[in-house]
Amino acid sequence: MYKLLIVDDNVSDRKGLAELVNWQGMGITEIVLAKNGMDGYKKALEFCPSLILTDISMPVMDGLEMAKKVLEDLPKTKFIFMSCYDDVEYIRSAMDYNAYGYLLKPINLDKLTETVKKILKIKKSEHELNETMLNLRRQVEENMPYVRELVTQDIVYGNLSSSYASQLEKLSMSIKNMYSVVVIHINDSVGNDMGVNCMALYDIKKYMMENIPDSIRVCSFLQSRTSIVSMVYLDDAENEQEGIEQLFDYLNVSKDYINNKLGYECLMCAGGISDKIEKAPELYNSAEYTLKTNIYSMGNNIVLAEKSENADRMLDYDIVKLKAEITDMFSNNDFKIMQSFLNKYYEKNTYNKNSLKAFTYTLISILQLILLDRNESFTNVFGDDTMVWNKLSKYNTILDIGQWVVNIFKFAYDYLNEKNENSGKYIMLVNSIKKIINEEYGSIENVNQISDRTYTSQSYANHIFKQYEGVTIFEYLVRIRMEKAKEMLKNTDMKIYEISERVGYMSKTYFASLFREYTGKSPKLYRAEKQK
Repeated sequence: MYKLLIVDDNVSDRKGLAELVNWQGMGITEIVLAKNGMDGYKKALEFCPSLILTDISMPVMDGLEMAKKVLEDLPKTKFIFMSCYDDVEYIRSAMDYNAYGYLLKPINLDKLTETVKKILKIKKSEHELNETMLNLRRQVEENMPYVRELVTQDIVYGNLSSSYASQLEKLSMSIKNMYSVVVIHINDSVGNDMGVNCMALYDIKKYMMENIPDSIRVCSFLQSRTSIVSMVYLDDAENEQEGIEQLFDYLNVSKDYINNKLGYECLMCAGGISDKIEKAPELYNSAEYTLKTNIYSMGNNIVLAEKSENADRMLDYDIVKLKAEITDMFSNNDFKIMQSFLNKYYEKNTYNKNSLKAFTYTLISILQLILLDRNESFTNVFGDDTMVWNKLSKYNTILDIGQWVVNIFKFAYDYLNEKNENSGKYIMLVNSIKKIINEEYGSIENVNQISDRTYTSQSYANHIFKQYEGVTIFEYLVRIRMEKAKEMLKNTDMKIYEISERVGYMSKTYFASLFREYTGKSPKLYRAEKQK
């Protein structure tokens, strides 16, 4: 497991050290000998030892000079220096070169063994720390696509905070030159708009993010069962026209794949081109407006949103302020205030139907965000996330649209109020589950055992618990067990298998695996550190 290099110009000394110590018992499986510092340096580069045991005074190249050269190429190598001289300057120099021991000749083998064991213990800890860091880095890399997806949603929905903006470079999401926001609506080959095979939608999203030219980056998220939203970064585009050309080349390739390989038709709408991240919500709304108002007449195509049809400008409202105003109204106990607010946009025929319809889509998007802020969704409230959008597309008169908007907001308002009235009951359920786990964590075998005690189904109990605690019942049970295990490891002399059984795990191996995942350390290492 470990490698040792012994460097000494005295042949009997280096052979004696190699043969008289039980290196195998300490986990050292390979040993190489060198006759001086130059020979040691060359062999170190070939052998890459974990530990070098070296004399200081040697011909050709002494041990200190060799250590300096080795550390330039192999900085993690540990050294034990040997010398015939009990010299302060020698010791001080040795400490400068990663020395973990300084032994006087003739070598006391027991002291040498003790020193080597300490060094190998340090090497093992370093290895475990490196493994932990590698695992953490691997987890971060694995979760990075999901993080980018969430950030992309916040950018296009207008929720970009200053902290996000400063982190975009680390996420490879900063604007280099220009970008566009594209909304892709998928239909099947016969124009059915009731939804697309879920795996096909993921395939489309994956294809569009992976099959891109070197000059383009793409971050996407699934908006619904029929649509994908993408931010397309045009890194080499020097002007708007060049950006549009690059964008349409990329979208045409993607459209061919969707049409020919998957058998779906699609309408792709680009909201425009910009070099400012703050413009993303405007580009998104422009694409949504064009897509929603033309989807049934434009078919299988790629279009660029018309700036002249930007409903935000025509109605002159601020999306962020509008969301804040509606959010405040949801906090009131009188829906008449909100009804009056909504009606004022639809009572007068001062806006054409298309511009008002685009504004209505913005209102519904805001309602969707407000529900998301409360851990709700269109599916929870209305039973189907696409039903709201599909119904809106079928209304033709301003009066019909206005009445429909009021009804939708009233339904959501009543739903949230009813949920608030039941919140006390939900909190009692959550507290009951926590009490059972906190008191009986060692004997619980499954989640059903907990939900049965609260007279609820497992799925219902889990749903309510996660809403209030942010984790599932099982994840909370594991957390409590790991915290209790940490206390026992720190404050008792119980054997690890006894602690494992005490917190509810009959398998010591499974317990150790969970503990390492939870703390980043093995139970043995955790106890060693805490009981020092």
